[in-house]
Parts: sequence; structure tokens; C-alpha cells
Amino acid sequence: MYLLIDVSVFVETVGFLSVFIEALLGAPQLIKNHKNKSTAGMSKLMVFLWTFGDVFKTTYFLIRRAPIQFWICGLLQVSIDLFIFVFVETVGFLSVFIEALLGAPQLIKNHKNKSTAGMSKLMVFLWTFGDVFKTTYFLVRRAPIQFWICGLLQVSIDLFIFGQILFYRKPYKKVSKAYIH
Repeated sequence: MYLLIDVSVFVETVGFLSVFIEALLGAPQLIKNHKNKSTAGMSKLMVFLWTFGDVFKTTYFLIRRAPIQFWICGLLQVSIDLFIFVFVETVGFLSVFIEALLGAPQLIKNHKNKSTAGMSKLMVFLWTFGDVFKTTYFLVRRAPIQFWICGLLQVSIDLFIFGQILFYRKPYKKVSKAYIH
């Protein structure tokens, strides 16, 4: 019987496509996580096991000297798995960390000016209590540790600003040299 294509080329092509398609399985999730800027709804254990399995599979391909397409696709798969986890977790941490530092420029400005003139005390009060409640929610709901750390940092900055309001409420008066003996 006459075949239009070489069987070995066909088998290699099918093998490559099967591994390549499997390697790209994580891409739709990566895109969704990037659009949502969140890994909400994803099991971290599933991502860990998936990555762990891909690492072992790629190692197996390398040790067994499997055709190059297998270990290239395996490396691609591991890279996508790690990128999904590391990138999204990094973006998530940076977003809560930057939010935690929102009060820092005001804290520094107040310190340099030795004044909180112009700041709404009610705003700082509500800001502080909002951050306390948010951080309490993170702790009670057992949110990931980056939320705890950033929440506590944010509350600390809020409390320092609140302390500045109390500390700087009376303007400084220069001490006359006549009083210094």
C-alpha cells in the first residue's frame, strides 16, 4: 500500500503536537489571571502539583534522551506553570504593598513640616479605622500572609500619622536665647 506521507514523520508530528498542546494547557489560565490580576479561585496546591509533575516529566524526558520536542515542550510547560504562580503572586503582593505605603508620603511630609495643618482629622480617623477593620478581616479570614504584613504596615503608618496629629497639634515656639543659661 502506498502512503502519501512517511509514517515516522507522521508519528513524530503527532507526538510533537500532543506534547505541545499539553504544554500550552496553562496558557488560558495565565491569560485569565493576568486580566483579572488575581489567582482567586485557583488552588495553589493544584498549581504546585502541576508544576511538580511537569518538572519530573521534563527530567524524565532528558534522562531517557527522548526526542527534543518532548523536553522542549516540557521546559515550556514548567516555565508557564512557574510564570503563572510567580508573576501573579508578585503582582498581587506589589498591589497590596503599594496600597500599604499610600500614607508614607504624607507621614514624611508631616515630619518635614513638623505640622499636619490642612489634613482632615476625621479623614485620618476614618482611614485608620477602615484599615484596622480591613486588616482584621484579613487575619480572621486567614488571607495569605502578604495581606497580613501589608495590612499591619498600613495600620502602623496610619497610627503614626494619627500620632503626628496629636504631637503637632500645638505649633512649636522657638525658645529665646534669653531663657537658655
